This record gives sequence, C-alpha cells and structure tokens, in this order.
Amino acid sequence: VFVHWGAEYKLAPAPEDRKLAKALLDAGAFAVIGHHPHVLQPVEFVTRTDGTRGLVAFSLGNLLSNQDAFVADGLRRDGLLLGLELTKQDGVMRLSAVTPVPIVTEHTTGAAKKRDVQVFPVDAQLASLNARLAELSKLTGPAVKKERAALLWRRRVALSRLARITSFLRPLETADESLLPRAAAAVDGVPAGAP
Repeated sequence: VFVHWGAEYKLAPAPEDRKLAKALLDAGAFAVIGHHPHVLQPVEFVTRTDGTRGLVAFSLGNLLSNQDAFVADGLRRDGLLLGLELTKQDGVMRLSAVTPVPIVTEHTTGAAKKRDVQVFPVDAQLASLNARLAELSKLTGPAVKKERAALLWRRRVALSRLARITSFLRPLETADESLLPRAAAAVDGVPAGAP
C-alpha cells in the first residue's frame, strides 16, 4: 500500500502515521510505503494485532529532486529504494526479502550552465570515487593534488550520507536478521490477493 502522508522535512513519522500504518497492516497489507516528507523517515517492521509483522517505510525521501541543489550534504538529496521480493506458497503471498539501496541525487553544471540532475546508488558513487582516487595515487602534480582533495571531500560527504541513510534502517535489525544493504529477511505472509 502506498500512502501520501507526513509533514514535509520531518525526519520522524507523526503518531497518526504510525496508527494508520498499523491499521493498514492489520487490514492485510504486507508492506506500507509512505511518501511526501521529501526526507527519509524510518523503515521498520511493525507488529500486527495478530502478532505477525509487516514492513513500513514511512518515507523513502526524494528520488529525483531539485531540492538542496546547492547543498552537497543536504538531507533532501538522500533517498532510498526498496526492492521487495514476493513469493507465493500454498496460496499465501509473502514478502520474502527486502533489499534497501541508499541513493543520492547529484547536481552538476555542464556547458552553458546547463544543470544535470541524476540519481546514483551511494555504494556505486563511493566505488567510483575510490577507483579514481586509486588512479590518482600513481600520479603527481598540482592538478592531481587539487582533484584528489576534491574527491576526498566528496568521499567524506558520501560516507556521511551512507551512514545517515542507513541509520533510518536500524529499526529493521534484530538478533536473527538484518536488512542493512543488500541482505534479506522474511516477513510474515498474508493471503494472496490481499492489498
């Protein structure tokens, strides 16, 4: 179930959003995905009245946005994609895996001051930065030193962003399962055909 809710730019869900999420799960939803605040809010398991659990993502932040265009570490550049794997067994639809992918909206200015706005997975951004830094480690000169400093600063911002985004996933962790990047965990099933 997708829900348009929440106060803009608030990093935590309102109490009424929590109530509605539980009501939607009790009504048969296996996942509730919220949007509207333009910033991340917690992604967590919520226990239904019958004791089973469902997934709630109160807000996934922005996917592609012009917000915080000139703020390199702005919260409105943070986002999260969720891969939900569904399986059907004995007539019951089940959310069998959740794969979170932290993302960032990047803003660059090209020729004629034309802006380029793109979304990247944060781990891919870090891999690219690290690869270029490795190439530069074999070179010398003032231009190399300047580029290296800029890349190191961008890497610090990306690492900070990754830590910030994954902090919204911490409620998903338990002793026997962790949904932090690229892992999977089972969620109690609901009858096939339920919303």
